[in-house]
Amino acid sequence: MTGRGPVGAVARWGLTGAAVLAAHLAAGIWLIQTAQRSEALQPPPPVFVDLAPSPEPLAPAAAPGAEAAPQTASPPQSDPAPEEVAESAPQQAAPDFIPPDMTELPPVEDFADLVPPPAPVPDFEAPPMTELPPVTDFAELLPDSALVLSASERPVQRPVRRAPEPEPQPQVTRRETPRQAQPQQQRQAEQQRQPQPARAQPQPQRQQQAAGGGGGNSRQQSGGQTGASRQQMANWSSQVGSRITRHMSRTRIGGARGGRVQIQVSVTISANGAASARLASSTGNARADSALARQAARLPRMPAPPNGQSASFTQPMVITLR
Repeated sequence: MTGRGPVGAVARWGLTGAAVLAAHLAAGIWLIQTAQRSEALQPPPPVFVDLAPSPEPLAPAAAPGAEAAPQTASPPQSDPAPEEVAESAPQQAAPDFIPPDMTELPPVEDFADLVPPPAPVPDFEAPPMTELPPVTDFAELLPDSALVLSASERPVQRPVRRAPEPEPQPQVTRRETPRQAQPQQQRQAEQQRQPQPARAQPQPQRQQQAAGGGGGNSRQQSGGQTGASRQQMANWSSQVGSRITRHMSRTRIGGARGGRVQIQVSVTISANGAASARLASSTGNARADSALARQAARLPRMPAPPNGQSASFTQPMVITLR
């Protein structure tokens, strides 16, 4: 037997009625709880307190005889309640408030009279104007930049690297040393007295040019030759020139970095190797010239010339500023 028969219909109607009844019960319970909550949230009922009436004003004082009669004739009054006495006591103790008398102020005709006058302003005299000469070129007002040497335009295209140029060799110029002339002449006379080998041929004394890094010329007096060859002089010039260049490259100039300058240094080296130098050219920057001159004055001792004579030359070089 399926649920489509009369029993199934009765079951369905029973379930529907039970659901409706449960819904009504739930709605009723919800309404009751809501009403109880609203009553709990309402303020409590007001409390009324009966206050005792204010006492009547006392009658004016009468004669002693007249006052005694009413008092005897009046029936005895009952004592007021303790609450009424306690409430009337502070009312009798409070004094009557009497407002103060109002003082009439005179009418104000002009409100400007109430404002205090402003303080006097001291007289100000402008200082006289000084006429300045007209400025024709504003570039003259700008200070000289310390980075003139390092300022350069950036090339659009990277240039091709070139092979490093050889360092210029110093120009060696020999000085006449009259003090050493006599010992050299004596040595030369002794050599002439000694028998020379057969294969050695006498060579006339002449002026020699020492091969220098910059193509510098050196002169040698007759009688001043001590057996130094051109190769020895060239090697000595190259060694001295590289030392001088390294020494001057250590110059530090504040405010100028990355630039390169070409200078010339005048150097004098004595026969015992003592060296002295000075700056022979200018870079165009006073600060750089001062630093380079101080560095040149601190030139250390150099190798002695192989010919035993003092030499003076000018050393050109390119220095990168630091």
